[in-house]
Amino acid sequence: MKKTIAGIAALTIALSAFTGCTDKKNDKSTASKGAVTTAQESKEGKTSAESSCEDVIREFIQAYNDNDREKTFTMMYPDGSIDLLSAWLKTSEDDDYTIEDYINEAQYMIYDDNEPEKINFKRIISTEPLIPDEEYDIKREYGTIQCMVDYMNEHGGPDKVEPEKLEEFVTEQSEEDVFEKTEITEGYYVLMELENENGDTDKGKAIVYRLNGGGWKISANDLIGTRSRGRDKRLDTSAESLYRAVNTALIELDEEGYIKNDSDEFIVSSDSSKDFNVPADFDADLFRSCMKNYFEYEGDWFVKIQDIYALETAVFDSENPQNVGTYPPSDYVDFAYEGMSYDEIYDKVCEDIG
Repeated sequence: MKKTIAGIAALTIALSAFTGCTDKKNDKSTASKGAVTTAQESKEGKTSAESSCEDVIREFIQAYNDNDREKTFTMMYPDGSIDLLSAWLKTSEDDDYTIEDYINEAQYMIYDDNEPEKINFKRIISTEPLIPDEEYDIKREYGTIQCMVDYMNEHGGPDKVEPEKLEEFVTEQSEEDVFEKTEITEGYYVLMELENENGDTDKGKAIVYRLNGGGWKISANDLIGTRSRGRDKRLDTSAESLYRAVNTALIELDEEGYIKNDSDEFIVSSDSSKDFNVPADFDADLFRSCMKNYFEYEGDWFVKIQDIYALETAVFDSENPQNVGTYPPSDYVDFAYEGMSYDEIYDKVCEDIG
């Protein structure tokens, strides 16, 4: 892959490891019942929500245009996250690896390897209160990272905390523990109009929110996008959820002694007939059973695995055969999946494994 996803170990653990949960299903009922929203009109005729969101988005886009990756990182993640990466840097086996490398990899979805294309904010098209799935994802991500930041600060800061104990601590936290750390004070899904350097306009989207009464944060991994939000999670998001669930299940099976650290790449699918190159000592049926605790999806899926880690995932919409979601997005793997069917993607991944 072009991007070393495993490089951001701190954030990967934060997004995938809940081995201490008693109820390990992604039960959306644990999300808040609705973010507090405000819709008062300002003097300019904008609601307070639109004004606040516009200010945050303009600031973010300016930092993006300036290629200020530390600024965009701090706007997307909890305060203290850079210190957290500094603590995790001590575990890197690469002496040349830097905080800047971590920051870049954490934002692989919005930057490529080059200077970003300049974009211009035109206007907000709409602001809508967050739906439960969006609240759930924010609380799960932010809350877990916040737990890690709090633990780090309580144990001497980034220079003194022991990363191994930090990882052990976070894997023992339940979702209930994590969600206690996060209250969505205010949050909106924002659809906006953007303009590129050539004067072409397109729709962009972002989530802007405040947590625990703090400052505004932005979730902008899909800022420059063309697809409008649906009330059902889009397939790429399902593929990302699958990716996280796979890593959680693998951690659980590893801790229970079912995984033997095989270095071969292999595929496990929701359809056992599509399992490919699975090591003899890996129980694919047990893995699928464990996955039911973390990932509920009616369509087909497959994951490429190596070294107790998910490399790529794909999900399939049976009602629309050409509708496929992948994670990481196809732009960030060595070959693009754009326009390929689920079976074609599967065949290509098998070919890649050899």
